[in-house]
Amino acid sequence: MKAGTTRALLGLAALCACHMREALLEGRVYFERDLHLQWFGQMESFARALASGAWPLWDPYLGFGQPLLANANAQLFYPPTWLNLVMAPGSYYTLYLFAHLLAAGAGVFVLSRRWGVSDAGAFVAAAVWVCGGPLLSLGNVWNHLAGAALVPWIVLAVDRALYEQGLRPVLVLAAALALPILAGSPDFVLLVAPLLAGLALVGRENAAGRGPFGRLGRLLLAALLGAGLCAAQLLPSLDVVAHSSRANLPAFVRGYWSVHPVVALQTFVPLPWNSLPLSPELRAAFFESREPYLFSLYLGLPALALAALGATRAGHRHRWLLLVMAALSLLLAFGRHTPLHAAASVLLPPLRMMRYPAKAMLLVSFGIAVLAGSGFDAWQRRAQLRRLALGLLLAGLALGTIAIGLQLRPDAFDSGSATNALFRAAGLCLVLGTLAGLRERLPSWALTTAVAAAAIGIGDLAIFHRHLNPTAPSDFYRLRPSVLSGIDRSDPGRLLVFDYTMAPGLAGRYLHRDRAYMVPAEVGPRQLWRGAMGLRLYPVAPVTGGFQLFSSFGRDFLGLQPEPLARLNDFATDSMGGPEWERLLAIAGVSRLIALHENALGAATPAKRFHGPFFEDVRLYEVPGARPRCFVVDGVQGGDEPRSLAAPGFDAAHEVLLPQARPRAAAPGFEGVCRIDDLRADRVQLETRASGEAFVVLADAWDRGWSARVDGRPAPVLRANVAFRAVEVPAGRHSVDFFYRPLAVSLGLAISLVSLAATARLWVRGGRSRRDG
Repeated sequence: MKAGTTRALLGLAALCACHMREALLEGRVYFERDLHLQWFGQMESFARALASGAWPLWDPYLGFGQPLLANANAQLFYPPTWLNLVMAPGSYYTLYLFAHLLAAGAGVFVLSRRWGVSDAGAFVAAAVWVCGGPLLSLGNVWNHLAGAALVPWIVLAVDRALYEQGLRPVLVLAAALALPILAGSPDFVLLVAPLLAGLALVGRENAAGRGPFGRLGRLLLAALLGAGLCAAQLLPSLDVVAHSSRANLPAFVRGYWSVHPVVALQTFVPLPWNSLPLSPELRAAFFESREPYLFSLYLGLPALALAALGATRAGHRHRWLLLVMAALSLLLAFGRHTPLHAAASVLLPPLRMMRYPAKAMLLVSFGIAVLAGSGFDAWQRRAQLRRLALGLLLAGLALGTIAIGLQLRPDAFDSGSATNALFRAAGLCLVLGTLAGLRERLPSWALTTAVAAAAIGIGDLAIFHRHLNPTAPSDFYRLRPSVLSGIDRSDPGRLLVFDYTMAPGLAGRYLHRDRAYMVPAEVGPRQLWRGAMGLRLYPVAPVTGGFQLFSSFGRDFLGLQPEPLARLNDFATDSMGGPEWERLLAIAGVSRLIALHENALGAATPAKRFHGPFFEDVRLYEVPGARPRCFVVDGVQGGDEPRSLAAPGFDAAHEVLLPQARPRAAAPGFEGVCRIDDLRADRVQLETRASGEAFVVLADAWDRGWSARVDGRPAPVLRANVAFRAVEVPAGRHSVDFFYRPLAVSLGLAISLVSLAATARLWVRGGRSRRDG
């Protein structure tokens, strides 16, 4: 390894360590948003499945059960995930974040060097990428962090595959394209695809005279082989998506968390939008009344000034492609605020499954970072920086004037944070303008002023983002809710934790406040974990899975529930708190309810009280008349609507609801019992006894991948009670086994193994060809 590369990697490692100092030096852990809500529970389900000797194909704890391996966010085929089996979750994620930030920076450094940028300029590009707001904002979105970190490596692999001889560069590109999909982030493969196609179409001729069509052919070959390598993840995920609401997301869901054009000003003005006292109307317009998807878009004026220089540097091979990619990505990030997002969804149908257009800001950041590295070199070599200096000085004066005006009229916009941000941006402009002027007047100061401009920009980014990814004490994931002491863990019955954010107005109706989950404690930069801890001590779904609690109705965050279960879940949400809702809980085998308010199941139902993290005690209710998780009935009603299930005319103790079934009355004196003997992630074993022909009903989610055997003989799995499973059995004692073995999993594994063997064979042949040549 060259000395310049070694120094750059050490510098990038130091930047990453500086950003992660609390986790690395104090042993604190990352927790924010989906990390503690989803990721921790998925990893616990993964580890428990393997410990029980089962394949990690199904998560039995989440929402009546959901696919686990097919959920690409679980990253079960992504190699780093298996470290979870030997490391504590908090320590693993610290290593994961550090490794991916370092890999992201190293990728931009190597790519910039290949494109003719100096070692110092390549380091500046990598530092802007690693310290920029968009990439650091993915610290709590593990799958897209991996996808974004791999973007520069994909572009590098494409550049090598297009212009180098042999098959090995094509094979490396295939692996680079497969990794983001295995990491659960196909989004970034789709987002970077136009840039890859542009590299193939407008690139220079190589030494062998390979033209655009030859380059496109190599790109397509790599894409096909990459699809084969990741088929083990790709096919199960597509199969689940095809039969869920994710297959055709409504326009408002696809456009959720779009970047408002006003918010995009944060790329160069350090406005802390999330902490500004915005009106409810502005917060709704900017962030869908929530926090932003990316907590920071800030790249800083120094980086943008250097990028502007890089964009005008004639020697940069791909400056126009980078500019076009950044511009198109910015328009795509605007999402619902421009027609481009809707048009792109029509032209590229896979985009219809992609949510949150704000993710496209990562490509904007990537393009600006690479151009900034080239601009660092241009700063030293260019004799004329007069226009840049003048523009920066004028911009500084304008921003300073606006800031002074706001300070003199606080009634116009009552925010010291906004005023400070404008003063900060004005100061950066004036300093950079002065440095550019010095470079113009004193050419011998070219390197000194370039280093000063880059250092100011990188330091500004590091300081502004020092608290972007908050941490929690090291025991965060070890604390357990007190309410668990009141639950019999040997009972496999399902649980519902009343979520006051499931529908508008629930918090006001039951808790008499606008915000549901409020922790009575002061919140500072190092105390933000208290709010997340509140949601763990009041274990609202999907947190329940991390505590081995079998949850039931709740929000489907990923849109991966089978369509029948999604319909039943929507009905439960619409009827929350009413008589149909309580009846539905009992029929669905929900035997326990956790809530914060009194009389959640009527005044006649007593509740156990436990100290909770919010202003109210946590209450544990036993659901009256709840059906067991598995039971035996002989009566049949035909129907497929959730309302039919909760109707008074349906007797769940003696009947099962089957779609398009012939009604059959329950026989007088019928008796049937059922017992769960084995319950794992990929199988359920039941022992049953019935006095006549009957149906064994299991209140677990139905999915096409489930098969069954009765006394060792195959039996069809029926969709019962709208969204659950049932098997028909004759009279007598029987053993009923459910197995989760989706065809897409087996087929995907077979294709991946064949593709892996083919890749290895081609790699060996490629090495022999190079030696012979």
